[in-house]
This record gives sequence, structure tokens and C-alpha cells, in this order.
Amino acid sequence: MQTLEKLKALDLPAFCNAHGLEVFENVSLSKYSYLKTGGTARYVVYPRSVDSLVSILAHLVETGQRFKIIGNTSNLLFKDATDYSVLICTLWLNDISVVNGELVAECGASLPELSRQALYSGFRGFEGLEGIPGTVGAGIFMNAGAYGSEIKDTLLAVDFAEPDGAVRRISAAQLGLDHRSSLLRKGELDGTILRAYFKGMPGNVTSIYSKMELFHEKRHRYQDFLYPNLGSLFSGSPYDVFARRDKSVRWMMKYDLWRRRFAKYFLKGTPTDRKWINAYLVKRLGLSYSIQPFSDKTMNCLVNRGQGTDAMIAYIQQMQALTGGKIPLENEILEAF
Repeated sequence: MQTLEKLKALDLPAFCNAHGLEVFENVSLSKYSYLKTGGTARYVVYPRSVDSLVSILAHLVETGQRFKIIGNTSNLLFKDATDYSVLICTLWLNDISVVNGELVAECGASLPELSRQALYSGFRGFEGLEGIPGTVGAGIFMNAGAYGSEIKDTLLAVDFAEPDGAVRRISAAQLGLDHRSSLLRKGELDGTILRAYFKGMPGNVTSIYSKMELFHEKRHRYQDFLYPNLGSLFSGSPYDVFARRDKSVRWMMKYDLWRRRFAKYFLKGTPTDRKWINAYLVKRLGLSYSIQPFSDKTMNCLVNRGQGTDAMIAYIQQMQALTGGKIPLENEILEAF
């Protein structure tokens, strides 16, 4: 950090105290982050209101301090032995309300809570968000979704803070939401989502509940819940890519599907892991590692078994090379700033 920036950073706690923001210094990210990795954050700042979020953003831009806005960090890989400057955490901005038939949610509200509030209000279209551990702001940033639905399906507009602190309301169309992408994620739109407005589409509460129960069960069957992880590594199935490119893999995948269906119908339970097919693919594809970096349930889920982030990133790079870049990476690797 440059000397001038160090001097500016010294003023940050004073600014936070004067504007009602909570600030923590020298935070160990290996204890704080969702994946339990990372070095140290010089400051982690918690706004207590949308207005205080706008004020800290304007202050950081004005003073030229580097920062990143985070939510639950459930999609972020912080690197070990790496220091970060200022993290602005939105988790305390979590209000959700129903106003004139719309769901209105602050940027730090969790997506599972949003889906539950939609259920309580009898609104359909939010069922697929039930098990996604991210926040509303992050969900819009990457157009989160699952089981055939995306956040753009119900989003109407957002309150948006410009880098200079100006706040305006923009429509969902202006965010350029696409599959796991947006203009924000592409870097073509600069600013911060403060609050989101969703259309309340009336639905049958029993049907909504049944879908949420089904999706919850599926997610627990195919996602790892034992080791710290970031959910799906890629926005798409590496298994499908491998099967299309390699006839032998294709046949082995068919056999594995038959094996799992046999277990489901005759043994009254589908295996919740893919150890057998994963071991075959590791050998077939020539993957190398010291500690297994992926879940037993799927190679498309990076897990923390204590192998360190260098090994995690090496696995990601191997998978990117093997898939030929045909499926985009969902997780974000954070370099020092």
C-alpha cells in the first residue's frame, strides 16, 4: 500500500464511527470467509443502513482507497497468505418487505430468506433460490438461479449507487442480466446495488411449498454440506463436456447412470456420491493433486480439505483446460488489493 493510501486508511475507523458504521480491523479471512480460506483483511466494514452504505462508498472513492463489496462470500475464493484492503459487508442490510404487491429486499438479504418471504406472501417464481447461500445483491450481480429459474425472472428494478454517490433507480433490463452474468459482472456497468424490487406473482402456496421442499432435497443430495465449499464451480456440467469429447467417458457415464437408477428402484435409495465415476475420470483425464480438491458428490464442487488455495486454484486451472473453456467459472478468485 502506498504511503498516501496508508494515511487515508488511518482515517477510515474515524469516518465509520462518525457515520454509524461498524468496522473491524485485521480480520482473519480463513475464519471469516465461507470457504474458510484467505489471508487478512485490513478492514471489514458493516453498514447499518442503505444510506450509510452509500456514504462509505462515496468516501472510499473520494479518498482513492481500494475496496470490494461482499455479502456472504459464498462465491469468493480468498487466497492464502494474501492481504486485502477494505471489504464492505452488506449482511446487516437484510430487510425484506411487501409493498404494493412487490417484494422489496435490501442488498444484503439472503436468497433463501427471500424465497421464504415469497412463500409466506403466496408469490411464485422464487422457489429455485431456496438453497442458494448468497445475498440479493450478489444474486443479481451474477443472475443466480437453479432448477430452471433465474433471479431475472422476477426482478423489476434496483436502487443503484453510482461511483460518485448519486443514487438512481434502474430497470432490470438495464442490468443486462444473462445466464450467470450481468453488465456489472462483465465490468460494463459500474456501481452498487442497494435495494431490489421483485414482482409478486400470485401462486398456489401448497404448490410453492412442494417445489421448495423438492429443490431443498435435491440440493442436499447433490451438493456438499460437510466440507467448506462454494457450491457449483462451473455454470454447467463438466461431466457433460467430458462425455461429449470422449466416447469411453460417455459409455462409463451411461453405466454410472444405470447403476444409480438400479440403486434407486431396487435398493430404495440413490447413492449420494459419485466416487466410482470420479475415480475413473481422475485416471482417464490425468488429473493430479495431493489432497482431493472436489466433493465426493461431484467434481463440480470445490471443497476445502485443508489443501490450501494454491492447490485449489491448480485444480480449477486443470478443469478449465480439460473443459476447453466451454463452461464459465462461477466462483471468483480474489487477488490482493
